[in-house]
Amino acid sequence: MENLMKGLAASIVLVALASAPALACEPAELKAQADCAGANLEEVDLGKLVEAGLISWHLDDIDLEGANLVHADVSYFNMPGANLRDADLGGADLTAVDLRGADLRGASLLGATLTRADLSGADLRNANLENSTIAGAFFFGADLRGVNLSGARQVEREGANFPVVQPALFDGATLPHE
Repeated sequence: MENLMKGLAASIVLVALASAPALACEPAELKAQADCAGANLEEVDLGKLVEAGLISWHLDDIDLEGANLVHADVSYFNMPGANLRDADLGGADLTAVDLRGADLRGASLLGATLTRADLSGADLRNANLENSTIAGAFFFGADLRGVNLSGARQVEREGANFPVVQPALFDGATLPHE
């Protein structure tokens, strides 16, 4: 039964990879300190790659500069120190992702979900977080100069009668007007 489940997980990964545009960085190369600059991971659910044993949840210092991660699911990944400079993360699910100290300068996070994400000490200068969800996100000591936060929401989910609000935390952050 266990082999059947592993085979099923691998099949799911292959379907996910086949339905996405070609990767510039092979799944086996997605690992800590890997250079995957320019990788095309559009709509790839990286969690499925973990389940299939192809990659780890820990992608410390990974280089994804300029990568296409549009609508990718990287929720719950540990990516401290990641280079996501000029990456396109539009509509991506970054729920509870660890991006402490990451370089997100010029990155597009248009409509991304950053609920409970940890961006402490991250460099987000000139990043676009327009229409993103930042409920409960940590921006301690982050550099937010030039960041576009227009339309960003602090509402995690909407109930029948009222929204659940968990404010993002900006203690020590360098804000756009500083």
